[in-house]
Amino acid sequence: MALTSISTIAMSTWDLPDLLAGSARLPVDRVSIGSRQLAAFGWSEAEVALATSGLRVGSIGSGLTTPASVESATGTAQLELAEQSIDFACRMGIPVVTLTTGPAGQLSWEDALAAVGARLAPLVARAVDAGVTLTVENTHSLRSDVSFLHSLRDAVEAARHLGVGVCADLYCCWAEPHLAATVADALDVIRIVQYGDFVHGTLDQPNRWVPGDGDLPLERLLRDVVEAGYTGVHEIEILGPRIDAEGVVQAQVRALDWLRRQLDNA
Repeated sequence: MALTSISTIAMSTWDLPDLLAGSARLPVDRVSIGSRQLAAFGWSEAEVALATSGLRVGSIGSGLTTPASVESATGTAQLELAEQSIDFACRMGIPVVTLTTGPAGQLSWEDALAAVGARLAPLVARAVDAGVTLTVENTHSLRSDVSFLHSLRDAVEAARHLGVGVCADLYCCWAEPHLAATVADALDVIRIVQYGDFVHGTLDQPNRWVPGDGDLPLERLLRDVVEAGYTGVHEIEILGPRIDAEGVVQAQVRALDWLRRQLDNA
């Protein structure tokens, strides 16, 4: 049976107890939680809260948002947060920590990847020792402030260079050429596949819709993923004004209903 998950990024401003209470109302196998919420609540306190919540956390999101080629206090703090996330994941049996690469800055794509490789090498080694999988994800091209990996193809190439896995966000790469073939070729590194809908003409980000409410061919994309032989986690990631207006929990309920129906029919 396929594993389902939700990204709780739409709840990123909530206190951790409220996030856990809201997530517990959802018919889902596991959730993804941001490292900043865990750290703000306190790592030790978060351990207790998660252990008593009954929720299975499938991944921690701990993004990097500074160029790898630039030394800064912010970049150092983000690396330390990623280290803490790996250690927490190890203690709690959480299998995945997901990172963004940070922007390329003034570097070429190739040089940016080399810089990220040097920056992440200690984290990759730490994760291997802890038995935790690090993943990088492809992001929307409008979010070049957090990553230079915008296609799934590029994320897969980067992941293999870095020795990590991939979180494949189909919202960000649905129009990519040969996408089904890329998925099929990358089953060795893809650990999470994410779904969210888009309405053509939307120019602001983040502004995702519940799958089925927008214009993306998500039914076909999910079918392609399943037919490629993917057996990992299928995750809903929705956020933005449309989701807030409906209510985050209610929007997640509808999104999960869509996801389960599609998986049943795939």
